[in-house]
Amino acid sequence: MNDLAQRRDELVALWFERVMASYPSQAAMLLTKQTDPFANPVGASFRRDLAILFDHFTGITDEEGFDRALDNVCRIRSVQDFAPSQAVGFVLDLKQVLRDQGCWIDAYEPQVDRLLLKAFDVYQQCREDLATVRVNEAHRRTDNLLRQLNRRDEVGT
Repeated sequence: MNDLAQRRDELVALWFERVMASYPSQAAMLLTKQTDPFANPVGASFRRDLAILFDHFTGITDEEGFDRALDNVCRIRSVQDFAPSQAVGFVLDLKQVLRDQGCWIDAYEPQVDRLLLKAFDVYQQCREDLATVRVNEAHRRTDNLLRQLNRRDEVGT
């Protein structure tokens, strides 16, 4: 892991580029070119959170920071137009970066597998949360519509 820690910034930048390549070209350009976190909060979040995930992979980040970073990345990707496999595929992008850079060793395989499975669990929970929000919004709209209809009935009688 020592080589990974020494090459951290380079490897995280390459990972970020691979993840951005999963987006349509216009979105990828915006996410990569604009570095101001206020003008590009999603891109800034990816830069920050991928670095935290990388640090966890190399044994540096604590569990709480890791959980928050993984949740942030999965939450963003859960509301975008990705299939579940594409949404959590960013984990496999790390594996490919490490292979391409000659940093991969088979001992990393279980860590990547655990990260991928955890990412899928987090992604699924985010999708469930989103579905709950949509159902609650539909209920709220229906209730409002019924109240309006009841008021009309009361005024008309």
